[in-house]
Amino acid sequence: MPWKKFEEDAANFLKSKIKEKDIIIESFGGSDSTAKDIKIFKKDKLKAIIEIKEENAQMAQLVVIFNQDKSKFVLSKKSIDYEEKLKISSDIIKYINNNFKEYKNPSQKGLKLKCNKETSYNYLDKFNRIKKYDFFLSKNKKDEIKLVEVKNFKKYFDIVPIIRRKKSGSAHLNSKDYKKVEIYIQKITGIKIIKDKKGYFLTIPDKQRNNFQRKSDRYFVIGEDEYYLSPKDNIHYIKKCSKTNNPNIIFEIRFSNTKKDDDLDIFLNSLKN
Repeated sequence: MPWKKFEEDAANFLKSKIKEKDIIIESFGGSDSTAKDIKIFKKDKLKAIIEIKEENAQMAQLVVIFNQDKSKFVLSKKSIDYEEKLKISSDIIKYINNNFKEYKNPSQKGLKLKCNKETSYNYLDKFNRIKKYDFFLSKNKKDEIKLVEVKNFKKYFDIVPIIRRKKSGSAHLNSKDYKKVEIYIQKITGIKIIKDKKGYFLTIPDKQRNNFQRKSDRYFVIGEDEYYLSPKDNIHYIKKCSKTNNPNIIFEIRFSNTKKDDDLDIFLNSLKN
């Protein structure tokens, strides 16, 4: 999986840069989004928690439900870290409730929240403090690994908050739906659908890759059914989304700083003490 490869690359990058003795690098993240990605120890003392994010990633998801009695969205108790998020998410939830008509029926593809950027940055700043992150490790468009101190998150990352319905699962495209999906894909992208033992998939040409960078760009709707292009190595399998869903507020982040500098020296100096 691409994310697993990047986590391995991140750990190897840190090992190549750290010259201090008695340093232990422990990787914990993997597919578990609740776990800290990397912890740095020096002589059994925790020195840093590093969160790994690819160039385009998501974080700090909020699950919301519609409260029929109060006619507004509230934070769902299904949200991971519910108690902590309840304390820091009021401005975001207040915004969607103040603009309820616009956001009351989000699709699987989602709607971008038009709230002030500072509202999103303030929420993520509080979220990062709760998670006790010290640094973010990401990469730029040139695939260069960059290390960012958490207080400089805003300087290096762009945020797009999105509210969308998150399906409880998906299944590979079946032969019954194939024809209508083929017509739609051909009309929109001109890409030919291919079939293997797992299912139907697309190989997206380099010139069209930017159109599918964000997860929200890989959803499409035909009639009452929603579909998703699921990335696997260099191809995208076509999957049909379940109809069981809940609204989620998702923060899509993108490493956007084009300068060569980062906070690597700050990190390395922090290990000397």
